Amino acid sequence: MSFSLSPPTIRIGFIPLLDAAPLIAAQELGLFRTAGLDVRLRAEPGWATIYDKFVFGEFDAMQLLAGQALDLRAGRSIGSTGFAVPFFLNRGGSCIVLSKLWIDRGITTAKQMLMANRSSDSGRRLTFGAVHRLSSHGFLLQNWLREAGAKEDEIRIINLPPSLMARNIHSGHLDGICVGEPWCTHCIIENRGSVVAIGDKLAPNHPDKVFVISGNMRQQRHAETLQLLRCILQAAAWCDETANHPELASMLENDRYLGLKADMIERALSGNYDSINNGKAHRVRFNSAAMSPSGSRLTWLAEQWHKNQWDGTRHLPQLLDSKLFAEAMDPA
Repeated sequence: MSFSLSPPTIRIGFIPLLDAAPLIAAQELGLFRTAGLDVRLRAEPGWATIYDKFVFGEFDAMQLLAGQALDLRAGRSIGSTGFAVPFFLNRGGSCIVLSKLWIDRGITTAKQMLMANRSSDSGRRLTFGAVHRLSSHGFLLQNWLREAGAKEDEIRIINLPPSLMARNIHSGHLDGICVGEPWCTHCIIENRGSVVAIGDKLAPNHPDKVFVISGNMRQQRHAETLQLLRCILQAAAWCDETANHPELASMLENDRYLGLKADMIERALSGNYDSINNGKAHRVRFNSAAMSPSGSRLTWLAEQWHKNQWDGTRHLPQLLDSKLFAEAMDPA
């Protein structure tokens, strides 16, 4: 009698955003299965949750904000040793959206909003949403407001999961948000706000999301790790082809993934809209240039950490594992 052992499950956490598309496409196209991998994807509501679950061993790999990965590399959490960041997951897709309440008054810039609020008798602080204090979205939003002359006592930025942004800007709880796709497009289509600035134009080539592999996965299951990364990179190249966007949008529409209508997701993939002040959006890219672990993309992140007087930038050179990326890119 012979027994066949099933491969151990690889547990991957993700947030319902367009930049999770390579992970989802690799699953739905059957690339993981063909490579002999048993991969389980699990959606999480927000970045703090996915970070904590990874640290406590619930995930073998995850989609993560680049700023959180740097925080992890700086050793701020238990269980943070040995992990690897072989590549970025995307380029582009972040936008600043202002509430329809402001847009309907003809106010489309941070300076106009600040002046209008100062001249009112309300004395209230303007409230904005970003997905995490270490996110590129939060940094983009802070810089956009600071350049308009915002003072600390007249604004506040709160952190919310991406999927809650549109709901809170529509309800009037938020004056503006900075979030990744498809939630910018969701705001436009649902008439909840308008895009006034494009992230990739405010800070060209800034880092956003990365893919993270646990220390155990990296060190004890190296062959599986390489197979996993090759599947994701193959799926990413497929996602980058515009001819595949209708099929990709149908995949992402599933409630297990993004749970939005396919036509909305396809529009978000195309970047087919204009911002009020920044012109036409760039579409989210998943090509090799977008995913390659180029250290130059981290320069902007280092500047933001210095600006906030945070420690940890000395760990930037060790954040990206270009050797692992090169191994994964080698079909041999």
